[in-house]
Amino acid sequence: MGIASPATTINAALAAEGLAVDLSETALLAVPLYTVTASDRARTLEVCRSTYAVTA
Repeated sequence: MGIASPATTINAALAAEGLAVDLSETALLAVPLYTVTASDRARTLEVCRSTYAVTA
C-alpha cells in the first residue's frame, strides 16, 4: 500500500483503496510514495505513531 502524502494516515490510505483492515490483527507494509525530507520526518513519525500501537 502506498501513502501519497505525509499528512495521510495509514487508515486513510487504506480507506482510499477501499480496504478495511484491523491493524491489531494484520501486518501491513506501508510505503511513502513521496520523498521524505528532513522537515517531513517529524510529521511522518507523528502520523505513524497516531495510527497504530505496538504491543508486546
